[in-house]
Amino acid sequence: MRIAQVLGDSKFGGGVWVILWLAQALRAKGHKVFILASDPVVSKKFRQEGFEVYTTKYFRREIAPVSDIKAGFALARLLKSLRVSVVHTHTSKAGFIGRIAARLIGIPYILHTVHGFAFHEFSTKKSILFYSILERFAARFCDRIIFVNQKDYDWALQLKIAKAQKMRVVYNGIDWERIAKIKPYPNLRQELGLDKDTILLSFTGRLSRQKNLFLLIDALALLPQNFCLLIIGGDLDCGQELREYVKKLNLQERVFFLGFRTDIIPLIKVTDIFVLPSLWEGLSISLLEAMAAGLPVVASNIKGTNEVICSGENGLLFSPQDKKELVNKILSLIDSSGRLNSFAKKLAQAGEATVRNRFSQAQFAKESLSVYDELIPSRELVTVGSGRIEDNPPKAEITDNGKRACDLIVASTLFILTLPLFLLIAITIKITSGGPILFKQIRAGRKGKPFVLYKFRTMKLGSPDLRNPDGSTYNSPSDSRLTKIGKFLRKTSLDELPSIINVLKGEMSIVGPRPDLIDQVSYYAKGDERRLEVLPGITGLAQIAGRNQLPWRKRRRFDCYYVTRLISLRRTNPIRALLFDLSIILRTIPLVISQKGIFIPTQAERPNK
Repeated sequence: MRIAQVLGDSKFGGGVWVILWLAQALRAKGHKVFILASDPVVSKKFRQEGFEVYTTKYFRREIAPVSDIKAGFALARLLKSLRVSVVHTHTSKAGFIGRIAARLIGIPYILHTVHGFAFHEFSTKKSILFYSILERFAARFCDRIIFVNQKDYDWALQLKIAKAQKMRVVYNGIDWERIAKIKPYPNLRQELGLDKDTILLSFTGRLSRQKNLFLLIDALALLPQNFCLLIIGGDLDCGQELREYVKKLNLQERVFFLGFRTDIIPLIKVTDIFVLPSLWEGLSISLLEAMAAGLPVVASNIKGTNEVICSGENGLLFSPQDKKELVNKILSLIDSSGRLNSFAKKLAQAGEATVRNRFSQAQFAKESLSVYDELIPSRELVTVGSGRIEDNPPKAEITDNGKRACDLIVASTLFILTLPLFLLIAITIKITSGGPILFKQIRAGRKGKPFVLYKFRTMKLGSPDLRNPDGSTYNSPSDSRLTKIGKFLRKTSLDELPSIINVLKGEMSIVGPRPDLIDQVSYYAKGDERRLEVLPGITGLAQIAGRNQLPWRKRRRFDCYYVTRLISLRRTNPIRALLFDLSIILRTIPLVISQKGIFIPTQAERPNK
C-alpha cells in the first residue's frame, strides 16, 4: 500500500529515529512509504535512507491559524496527489492538521502516534483543558491512536479523548545490538583536558526548556569539582541562555557543549553516568540508548521514564524539581575512592537487560506493524508475481469521511461562535414563555433510523400538530400557536441553531435533505425513499431552490436529485462532492438573511394518520 508518514516541522531527535525505523519496517514489508516533513535536517536524513520526502512551507510548531489552515489545504492536495491509502501522523501540530486533512479527502486509514501530548504533568488546568479538547476533536478524524507510554493512554481515557478500542500502546525500541558493538570515542577525555579522576556526566537531547537542563547545571554546581558535564544536542529554545548561565555560575571548565552530533553513542560511552532531568517525555530514545550503552542512569520521575526505570533496580529516579535529590542520587553511585561503585555497575547491567528484553527495535517494529495489520483487512493487500505488494484500496471516495470531517469543522466553529447567542435565546425563551427551551421531536434519519431533532421551542405549550393535506407540516406567519419570540426565531431561522448538536452527534449533516417526521415517510411517492440514503441536513438543495414555498413533493424531488448527484460525485471526484455541499451552504446564507421561503401558504388540517 501507499503510506504517508506526516512529521510536520518535527526537529531531529529520538522521535524521528522511531519514525525512520517504522518506515523501514513498512518498506521491508513491500509498502511504498512517503515522508512529509519540513525540517531540512530531518528531510536530509530520510532522503539518505532512500525515502521520497515532500514538504510544505506552512508547517509551524506554534499555533498560527492562517499558516495552519494553509498547511491543511497544502497537505490535502499533496496527499491526494500521492494517492496514498494510509496516513500516519506524528506530533501534536502535524497530527491535528494531518488527521483532518486526510479525512477531508477520504483517506481510508488514518493513524496518529502521540509521542507526548502538548500538555503534561506541569501544565496548568486551563492548558490541559484546552489541548485535551483539541485532541478529542482530532481523535474523531483517525482510526487508531498509538501511545508510546501507558500514562498517556490512561490520561487519554480519563480525559475522554478517545475510546479504548481506538487506542493502542506501543513502546519505543532501539537497535541495542548495534549499540553494543560501537566502540567508545578515542581520546575524548584528553581532548577535553580532563584527568583520570574526573567523573563525567552526560546528557543527550535538544537544548530546550522541556529537558530541564538549568536544574542539571545547578546540581553540577553542588557536586565536587571533579564532576564535569557533557551536553550533546542541537539548540531548540534555550541554548544561548544555558551557555550564559554556565558562565554566570563559573562552570565553563566543567560543562562542555558539543552541539548536534551523529556520533552520540561513541561519545556517551566515554562518560560515567547518564542524566536525564526532563520535565516531560513520551518515551525517551536517549534514555534507552544510554542504558543500552551500559551507563548507570539517573532520570526524573516522569511518565514514560518511570515505565522504563524501576528506581534502585535498573536506574535511579528523582523528583523533577529537586536538585538536591538529584545530587544525592548521583553521589550514591560513587565510592570512597571517587570511582563508580558496585551499585552503579549493577544498575548499568540491569539497564542493559531491560532494553534487550523490553525495548528492542525488533519488538517495536513487530508491535507497530500489528496495529497496521489489525486496522487494514488482509484482503486489501494483493501480492503480485514480483513479490511486491500493490494497492487494492477500498473505494474511499464513496465513504462519508470527507463530508463528516467538514460537518465537524463547520458545526464546531458555528457552535463556538454562536454560543453567546445560543445562551441569550435560551434565557429569553425561559423568561417570556416558560416551559422547556428546546423542542425535541422524533425524526427519520439516515435509512429511516429514528433520532431526536433539537430546535428552539417556538410554539406555545400544548399546541396541536397541524398538517397540510399532502402530509407536510403546517407553517404560516399567522400561526396562532407561535409565541412572540417564536415568530422572531422562525422568521430569522434561529430556531434551527440547536440542530448543530445533532450534527456534532453524527445524526445530521450540515447539508442534506430536511428530516421528516416518522409518519411522513408513509406519504412518500415511489423513489422518494432515496432521500433517506444520506444523513438529513440543516440546509439542502430544496431549501435554496425555494424552501417551504415549494410543494412538499417537489422538495422531495430536489432531495432525491441531491442524493444522486452527491453519490455520483463521491465516486468520481470527492473534492467536487465537498464543493457541491459548500456551494449549497454559501447560497443558503443570503436566503436566511432575506427571510425568503420560510412559511407555507397552505390551509392546515389535522393529519389523518
